[in-house]
Amino acid sequence: MNYIDMGQGETLVFVHGFSSNKESWTCQFDLAENYRLIIPELRGHGKSVVFENISIQQFAKDVLDLLDELNIDKAHFCGLSLGGIIVQEIYKQQPHRVSSLILSNTFSQISNVFNILFTFYFKYRLKKYTKMDGDEIISKAVKRIIYNNKNEDLLENAKSALTYNEKGFANTLVSLPKGFSYLNMLSTLPVPILILGSKNDKLAPVRYAKQSYRNANKSKAELHIFDKAGHLPNIEHKEEYNQKLLEFLQSVC
Repeated sequence: MNYIDMGQGETLVFVHGFSSNKESWTCQFDLAENYRLIIPELRGHGKSVVFENISIQQFAKDVLDLLDELNIDKAHFCGLSLGGIIVQEIYKQQPHRVSSLILSNTFSQISNVFNILFTFYFKYRLKKYTKMDGDEIISKAVKRIIYNNKNEDLLENAKSALTYNEKGFANTLVSLPKGFSYLNMLSTLPVPILILGSKNDKLAPVRYAKQSYRNANKSKAELHIFDKAGHLPNIEHKEEYNQKLLEFLQSVC
């Protein structure tokens, strides 16, 4: 598994999203001044050459196996989009390894109907994009998920966070569970949890962040919504994003 290991202190694991890579967390590298950052690259993503056995459960196991290799017993986990689903699965598999959870622009429940529509949409987009090269596909995708898509610097930063790997894209898509829910788990979660969403997120609409918060253990949960932000607030509003993470982590460490 490709990964980044930088900084010192308590361990903070960042898990990237669908069709993304470890560089998607570049704007959070400054947090290495206070924490040891572990940033894995999921199978089928980035420069990974492993395309077999792709599933939410396997993604979670891969991250936990990496922590075993690095002799890290416990960590804080931050996941964005698909990464947010994975860190919830990590808690489900090995709750004793989790000091806190940060769920960013993600889902705690997906119905079968939603999944069917989501899969159909992306399969349609995949067919439409097959005549384009990877750079063209990434450029189009970024303009759809960034709120301020007229800002060229922002677009370039977002492009570096995405990798179009057709085999990994397709295998991950078909591996998504037909429906799942971590809402009951969140309701009794004994560890601190920060839930983040964006008002203008078209991929993971803000109602899903609010749903997670409504069902979370209120004595442990905090909700923050980014204004004028799309699906990647960690890039679009990196200063506010990093400050929110620091405030949360300092309150629980």
